[in-house]
Amino acid sequence: MKKRHKKKNFDEFPIETIRNMGIIAHVDAGKTTTAERMLYLAGEITHMGDVDEGNTTMDFLELERERGITIQSAAISFIWNECRVNMIDTPGHVDFQGEVERSVRVLDGAVAILDAVKGVQAQTHTIWRQADRYGVPRIVYFNKMDRDDASIERGMQSLEERLGVDNLLCLQIPIGAAEFFSGMIDIVEKKAYNYPKTNEIDPSISDVKPGHAYYEKMMKAREELLSKLADHDDRVIEAYSEFGDDLDSSIVHDAIRRLTAEMKAIPVLCGSSFKKKGIQPLMEAITRYLPSPVDRPPIVAHDYIIDGRAQLKTTTVVEPNITEPLSALAFKVVHDLKRGNMVYVRVYRGSFHCGMKLYNLNRHMGERVIALMRIGAEHMTAINSIKVGDICALIGMKNVHTGDTLITSGSIKKFKRKPVPILPGVQVPPPVFTCAVEAKDEAKEAHLLNSLENLCKEDPSVQYSTDRETGQLLISGMGELHLDIIKDRLLNHYNVDAWVGKMRVSYRSTIQEVLEKEFEYTYELTGSKQRASVWLRLEPLVVEGDIGESRFLNLVPEDSMLDVPPDKIGELKDALREGVENVFRCGPLFSFPLHGIRATIRDIEYYEDSTPSAFRSCVSKMIKDMLKETKLILLQPIMEVEVSVPADHFGNILSDLSNVRRGNISAVDEGINTKEKIISAEVPLRAMVGYSTAVRSLSQGTASFSMDFLRYGELSTTEAEAVKKNIEDFNK
Repeated sequence: MKKRHKKKNFDEFPIETIRNMGIIAHVDAGKTTTAERMLYLAGEITHMGDVDEGNTTMDFLELERERGITIQSAAISFIWNECRVNMIDTPGHVDFQGEVERSVRVLDGAVAILDAVKGVQAQTHTIWRQADRYGVPRIVYFNKMDRDDASIERGMQSLEERLGVDNLLCLQIPIGAAEFFSGMIDIVEKKAYNYPKTNEIDPSISDVKPGHAYYEKMMKAREELLSKLADHDDRVIEAYSEFGDDLDSSIVHDAIRRLTAEMKAIPVLCGSSFKKKGIQPLMEAITRYLPSPVDRPPIVAHDYIIDGRAQLKTTTVVEPNITEPLSALAFKVVHDLKRGNMVYVRVYRGSFHCGMKLYNLNRHMGERVIALMRIGAEHMTAINSIKVGDICALIGMKNVHTGDTLITSGSIKKFKRKPVPILPGVQVPPPVFTCAVEAKDEAKEAHLLNSLENLCKEDPSVQYSTDRETGQLLISGMGELHLDIIKDRLLNHYNVDAWVGKMRVSYRSTIQEVLEKEFEYTYELTGSKQRASVWLRLEPLVVEGDIGESRFLNLVPEDSMLDVPPDKIGELKDALREGVENVFRCGPLFSFPLHGIRATIRDIEYYEDSTPSAFRSCVSKMIKDMLKETKLILLQPIMEVEVSVPADHFGNILSDLSNVRRGNISAVDEGINTKEKIISAEVPLRAMVGYSTAVRSLSQGTASFSMDFLRYGELSTTEAEAVKKNIEDFNK
């Protein structure tokens, strides 16, 4: 068993030995504590911090240490078992789904930590769906095995029943239970890991032979494991037929690794991270079973024409090849007051070195990298280059946002008229809470705007806009806690002297009829006349019975583009899209964004005095005029709510959701044991304001809940009028 690791050059590791993995879990399942133990064993830190004491390495923000929860995902690299592990610890709180989303997007594997007492919890559903969406292979680790009622069997049953997981491979048997939990039996290696009562982190390891207290149970579990593996892997069948139970354990490990990488199996382990039990076997499993970048299916990217700034419908496969041109994804931006923007990137193809110029396909601009940094536990280390499959931080880039694709500037000429792959970005749910913010001094307004821009780069689930009626700046976020964190970051991290208003729900507006118009726009700027003519159609967008996301379609016939100078085509297409998006982002009804509308450019007319700017203004003005001629419908966010509550408080919670909050109860299920109930409901977000406090009061602090955005739903006339009046009073 490996102990504290000797330092080794991070750049010595080939791509096959890289593990880009993350830790995902419901809040308070033990993610950060587990990560802290791993870093200690790997030799990255000399002292293990404690979440309750606010001194952990992964929770580096002052706010995280004050509140005892993870707010920002933290990336760190360490070495174990001759592999380099790039580990990302993600938040578990419901308000920070966007942070989890962008982390899961770049992972090759994940450890899903579950509380062995509670099993699948409310937020487990969300993080599991996120990992499924990006096809991320997983290991399940049941933590807190030292607690009363902890059970790996019931935990696995909750995964099977509540998440429909049917491919679990139990690799360990716990030794002892509750306060007598002292280690685990490794079913594959037939070894016992016993941890001393002195709370030391290193176990004693011994063979489990006939006569051992757990021998019979281990052999039965081993037979079940081999049977499951044989269902998918002929090599296991052949080896078992020839050698019986004496088959080499490497054959079993290889089969588990293949099935895990193919998402046909999920290894299951157990431990008690706080008591320092089970961490080494978990780290062994990460390096042994989770895939390297070359074991994963290649990324499917859209073809993009740089010269015409056009994303094509065709796709291309991005293979992890170091000799091909660079293709990297920016998945996280952190604003450091000393260093400026630090951009975390995952390289999917090629390589680049410090000082090299990069080109941002999404922003159409070049950037220079001043420094490349390897992220360590207590410090960052400068490196000269980064290659395919790796993750690092870039310093010096000013205009990169989360989800942007980066290539080398030298590739522009090569790809100018040929398709270049633009990597799929990050899907972030729409922000649903809003508050006003205002600089206390006009002279400080520029600092406020710059800080908001940096916040939006850091967190794509944060948005800001200007209320058309009041002129106020509005910040939007994912939840009450999320907005609290945003406020704190503005006032304390960015040192903005500002007034921050009360929180309100972020509504949307839409149309109910088809609108179509041809419009010629003319204006003069510094004596120069500019013209543009556009034919545009707006129509309600319904997808599978629900109001869909607003969309923009450019259906301008090719012959209408013949009069456009070739070097202006890309800029013109951008201007048409921007003209639509500018209005959709901030609509005429209380500045609520427009939702559920398809905007289609049917045709344009380009004149000698036309400019992209004229077309942008033309489109924006005509949409505003069209919306004045129709009745806008107010939409409210509908949330998918799940509450886990002890049976003693079930009635209070159910009554509150259905009667007080007017929720639609969709299901009531048993929890991991008969002492717990799981309530699923669809509830308007405006009825969920302050629910964190209410659910604690109603359940005496024993219930937990998750809340995911589901869709936007139409308000009744009475409800809409009440909301409008509240907003008018709010703005006074």
